Amino acid sequence: MADPGATSDIGSEVIRFLEDHDLEHSPANYAFGHRFLFERDDQFAARVREAINQRPSLTPAEVRRLDTEAVQVNDLLDRFTPRLDEVTIKILSIIRGTLDASGTLSQELIQASTSLLVDQESNIRIAVNSMIAVTAAAEKRLVDAMQQAHALRQELSRLRVVETHRDPLTGLVNRTGLDEHLKSIAGSPYCAAFIDVDQLEHVNEAHGTAVGDRVLQVIATNLAESCAPYVVCRWEGGRFLILLERLDLASSVTLVDDARSRLAKKRMRVRESDQPLGTITFSAGVAASRGRDAGSVFGAAEVLLELAKRCGRNVVMGEHRFIDVGSNQ
Repeated sequence: MADPGATSDIGSEVIRFLEDHDLEHSPANYAFGHRFLFERDDQFAARVREAINQRPSLTPAEVRRLDTEAVQVNDLLDRFTPRLDEVTIKILSIIRGTLDASGTLSQELIQASTSLLVDQESNIRIAVNSMIAVTAAAEKRLVDAMQQAHALRQELSRLRVVETHRDPLTGLVNRTGLDEHLKSIAGSPYCAAFIDVDQLEHVNEAHGTAVGDRVLQVIATNLAESCAPYVVCRWEGGRFLILLERLDLASSVTLVDDARSRLAKKRMRVRESDQPLGTITFSAGVAASRGRDAGSVFGAAEVLLELAKRCGRNVVMGEHRFIDVGSNQ
């Protein structure tokens, strides 16, 4: 049973921390103070102490920033830690099984060798049979360990492939992953949407690249949610590419334009200063595969993207339909 007095002391410490920094006694701030004071999160505590050292007291904006950064770090750890833990457990299981087999074999061989010193035929027969049985069991355990090690090696290779196919900043598929996906849909019709963030360089110049990176993360999330279940790839810098499999051109343009409109309605602010960023938009060009190779389709979409930029940005330009064969128009 928990000590009520200890719980009270913890609560008093957290409330004192909030009052020292003139922070509202809200559930979110209480959780923040409790995490800093009592939870074993060294990285989070170090960031909070660094922020405290830079100014007399924490501001609400600083608390939100530190909380958000902690969530991003934990999300990243949560994404990889369970898989790595699983792999580690499997390695330990293999090692333990192998050691158990070899250890048992050594003990039985010593016991059997000792029994041979006794001049009785039955003892020799028992010892030999025991050695044969233990050796067979050990061989089986070693074979099992080799099979487990092989399966583990395949799993590690798969995890390595997954990570090499992801963009580390946004978590989206990268160009390597996109190339692999294109191979899997070879021969199927699709549309490609080339997207570029409007005036991202101005955000970087005015607020720094860290803010620009967070803007890219917001846009990546917006695209992934708005265009699900289609593959969204971070191409490079502020450019993205969406593969809209088995979706016609008109529907593809509508889907991408809806994502553009949804982003344009967001009102983002700089975490550190609470300064408004203004409207963040993107321009896009959409082209249909129509039997062309991927390079040609992407090139056509990129030309349309540049046209959208010249038309004032925050625009989605779709490729014109081909004229039917035999048409007089």
